[in-house]
Amino acid sequence: MSAMRWDDVSDLFDPDTMGTLPDGWVDGTTVADWQALFDLVRTGPWPWRCLDDRTEIELPAAAELPLRPDDAATVVLHVEVAPDAWVVFWFLGPGRIDFDLDLRLLQGQERLDRFCELLRSLSHALGKSVWLGPEGASDDPVLGFDVTADRMVRLAARVS
Repeated sequence: MSAMRWDDVSDLFDPDTMGTLPDGWVDGTTVADWQALFDLVRTGPWPWRCLDDRTEIELPAAAELPLRPDDAATVVLHVEVAPDAWVVFWFLGPGRIDFDLDLRLLQGQERLDRFCELLRSLSHALGKSVWLGPEGASDDPVLGFDVTADRMVRLAARVS
């Protein structure tokens, strides 16, 4: 179970408040960090699938991914944190890990716990904080796993 209670953060999982597909990210990443993400997914408890231009592929080595953002937008990694609730990682370049998720499918304490476990595991694997912000506002975190505090944190004021 996460240290985050659904009743304390449910407003941040409201699609009307955050947008249906809020933005998640890890700043300051490298190809090695992408490889750590891939290794985590391969060995973790989550079902996953990787797509390249909508064709399912084996999860590549991160070093095989295109290094230019113009060439990279087709590589997408889907990680299932709860039944039918996917976190979708978009490879847009090595310098940042970007992801989104459908908030309509991530409701309730059990699904929150599973999502928080993925963020915690990713943060520990990378040694970096993992953030979530409103759709289209990926520089305005509202919650995430703070690597320094070693816990999930809420950054936004309660939305009424």
